Amino acid sequence: MQVNLLPFVIEALGANKKIYKDIDRIYQENKYEYYKAAKEHELYNHPIVKEGSLIQEEYCKKALGILIGPRDEKLVIELEKLFKRGFRYTYTYAENHLRIDLSKFIYAFMKKYGGEEDENGINIEYHTVVLLFLIINKGREIIENDTYKEYLSLLSFRWEHYGEDNEARISLDKATEEDKQKIKELKQAIYKEYGEILNFNDILQCRFDAKGMDAAAYLFDYENISSISLFEDIKFTSKNIDEILYLYVLFKEDLKDIKKATKFLVAHMYIRYMIKAYKQVKEMYFKNNKETMYVELEGLEKSLNSATEKLFSAKQEITRLQQQIEVLEKENRRLQSELAEERKNRNELNGLREFMFNLDRQEEYTVQEEVDMEFLKKYKAVLIGGHEKWQQRMKELLPNFIFIHPDQANFDTKILDSVDIIFIYVNYLNHGIYYRAMNAIEGKNVKVAYLNQQNEEMVLKNIYKEIKALDFF
Repeated sequence: MQVNLLPFVIEALGANKKIYKDIDRIYQENKYEYYKAAKEHELYNHPIVKEGSLIQEEYCKKALGILIGPRDEKLVIELEKLFKRGFRYTYTYAENHLRIDLSKFIYAFMKKYGGEEDENGINIEYHTVVLLFLIINKGREIIENDTYKEYLSLLSFRWEHYGEDNEARISLDKATEEDKQKIKELKQAIYKEYGEILNFNDILQCRFDAKGMDAAAYLFDYENISSISLFEDIKFTSKNIDEILYLYVLFKEDLKDIKKATKFLVAHMYIRYMIKAYKQVKEMYFKNNKETMYVELEGLEKSLNSATEKLFSAKQEITRLQQQIEVLEKENRRLQSELAEERKNRNELNGLREFMFNLDRQEEYTVQEEVDMEFLKKYKAVLIGGHEKWQQRMKELLPNFIFIHPDQANFDTKILDSVDIIFIYVNYLNHGIYYRAMNAIEGKNVKVAYLNQQNEEMVLKNIYKEIKALDFF
């Protein structure tokens, strides 16, 4: 059977007043990290941590943070000292036994202390779970006998008891229809006899048991506390009334004695008001206590320091980037100056390009070689430029070619990746498309050939010649 020992070890540490100062000392070493680890853990608000006194809950939460928070060699040593000081007999027993028989440990413990508590009033139940925790961490062997299995079953039962659906937990939702009817009839009888009693003000007004109520009020006077001030803002629901009467139905035989039932209701309303008030104080304490505020403030200070460091780094980076921008702006001005000079020479360069195109045009008229049309129909290439009608005629002759019209300024350049040659028809061509194509194939093994004849036969001969000239053909 697998049982998570952590909740029960936390409970044992929180119940041991002897080690509170040691827990405080360890906690202060790294209180922000311990607090954060505990606050984010599922056990932080679990009933096993919250069901004890305010002080016990505080130390359970501190112990939780220490055990699950960041750990180093120093903390391991401190934890050894903590368990040794708080559970000395158990720690020594774990140190001196390589194989642990739980039944023998329990017998030895009770023989030494003459009962189930040590000299500090720590119950054997806490010692036993600490023993299991220590031997697991020390790598000792546990003898899995009946005592061991029964103890694990006990821990498992306790853990399951905290679940809302556990059968052992009392709940009005689990009451039988017969008991619900008894509660309803008993409440109606009480209200008929003494009026509705729904909250503390109703108790005061009905004056059901004046002497008993006055005696209870004097109890508060002993401690200089006003019960009215203490209870007036605490919410008490109709279900709370039914739950108290459910206890009466379960544990009282005489349901016809309305006075007795009313006395039970009022007395237990007092008790439940006190429980609610105590829970309210605990919640307020852990929300606003000095420890919580200081630790959270420390976290905010760390965040602020981190943000300040990041801001400083960001400012340095901004300064560096501004300097880089100034250098780039200077370089940009230089390049723009060169570009302006280049624009002056553009006409000359364009004239030179047209001259080269004309040389191609003169050569094309000399092409006499026969064209293998079956081959060309299957060949894939890209042809850029030419009138739309001219392109339509050529598409019929070259069905596997990709044609780009001069108006397709934003054509997808990826289509140029799948071909070995690009044909440029210079008689009807958008310079923007031309430069886009040249930029796209820059650095790639793609041949560029120029066409300037409108005659289909001459165009096909030139295309065939250029393709034939490729190395792989």
